Amino acid sequence: MHLLPNSNNIKIIKDKSDWNSKNRITTNDILKIILEFHQESNDGNIYHRKISTFANEIKFIQEFGIRTLNEYIDSERIGRSAERIQKKDRFAFWKVYSEYCDMIHHAGFTVDWNGFALYAYDQLLTCPKYDYIIIDEGQDFSVMMIKTLRKLLVNPDKGILFLGDTAQQIYGTKISWAKMGLKSIGSVKRLTKNYRNTNEIIKFAVDITTTKYWNRELSDSVLPEQCGRLGKKPLLIPCNNDKEVLREYLDKHKDTTTCIVVSTNEMAIDIRNVFNAQYITREMSNTLNPNHPVSVATFHAVKGFEFDNIFIYHLNEGALPTQELLDSDEDTAYEIAARLLYVAVTRARNEVVISFNPTKNLSAVFPINTSNCDLAPVKNYRTMTMGTTNEQIPF
Repeated sequence: MHLLPNSNNIKIIKDKSDWNSKNRITTNDILKIILEFHQESNDGNIYHRKISTFANEIKFIQEFGIRTLNEYIDSERIGRSAERIQKKDRFAFWKVYSEYCDMIHHAGFTVDWNGFALYAYDQLLTCPKYDYIIIDEGQDFSVMMIKTLRKLLVNPDKGILFLGDTAQQIYGTKISWAKMGLKSIGSVKRLTKNYRNTNEIIKFAVDITTTKYWNRELSDSVLPEQCGRLGKKPLLIPCNNDKEVLREYLDKHKDTTTCIVVSTNEMAIDIRNVFNAQYITREMSNTLNPNHPVSVATFHAVKGFEFDNIFIYHLNEGALPTQELLDSDEDTAYEIAARLLYVAVTRARNEVVISFNPTKNLSAVFPINTSNCDLAPVKNYRTMTMGTTNEQIPF
């Protein structure tokens, strides 16, 4: 079996002869090829809609295990960020989906990442059975993922322990128990007490959920309750050089664990290269390790971990969310960015520090009216590696 990778770099699928080439293409590029063909053929205005609209609809089809055009036409599309697709237009979307699948198969791939759960469901004809299955981070599972796991149960109608927090939903789709095939639900417990974060961090995290980009349709959200542990307020640092602020912070926190949270893998690589060579004597972790003094991770990768301190690096507009995501689907980009910031902040046991460049806009998902985050003096550095103002940052 060949699985089409779920990343920004996937194998080009124009022609099988290109299988061994170094050409790489994104999923959106595949859809661009398909849509441009229909546009040039004057097949209708529907093919001039945004690529992200088609990408989101294909993801919906795959995650809900829709197999036929009639089933797709009859399906109900929910969600604030989803563009409403009228039933009369769904034939065109299904046609693009079919052509997308054909191109994948032509390249030698069996399925792409979002379609893997449906593929696995069909392959589980004979498989080991389990009395119980524990699902962690369940908010990021799709309908087909849950249905596939149910197929592994001795009794598909019971035996699942589902753990999830919709406030941290950054991958999954809002779904109902019925759509997952669960006929009855046993006891439901809401775990509200937070034992990781200080009261100050919890208050700031809750403020993130009050911004206009937080999806109020996440009715199952369980916001954390304070456990009574006190600490510092999160600290917002305006500066003209994020790396210098980061260096000073790490030098003053050598006996604790710190994770530097960034927007992209490229930014993470840059930080590792610069800091390993110039600023800190201890080796910076190349993999995410909560026991290592210093780690670097993207907002997506830090999910599920915890550290003494979280340093959110360069929280400017165009970084979270990235400009690429904003250009693709602005509403969805901001909605996911708000949840990513929430997740990053709540990884910290003791301290949260956020740097940004004040000559540019602060990320719109930052709760600008919060009283639960201190603002440090502006840090202006005369050079890239030395010389600061006399203002001291209260780390």
